[in-house]
Amino acid sequence: MVLFLEHKLILRCGNEFGMTLSGQYPLIDGEMSAGEHSIVFDVKDLSCGMYFFQLKAPSFIKVLKAEVLK
Repeated sequence: MVLFLEHKLILRCGNEFGMTLSGQYPLIDGEMSAGEHSIVFDVKDLSCGMYFFQLKAPSFIKVLKAEVLK
């Protein structure tokens, strides 16, 4: 992910039933500087299925879908 300006971001993960995962989530919650960023998401404790990532900033919301296969 590349940010051109500093933004407050929230990145959450939820399952296919719309439930937000507990534990270490949200994955990001705070100010992010301009530049390129990446995160590592460990799925070892998740079951197989569809998961949705919601990236929220003051000016937009983006939802991405990922499938966990084991």
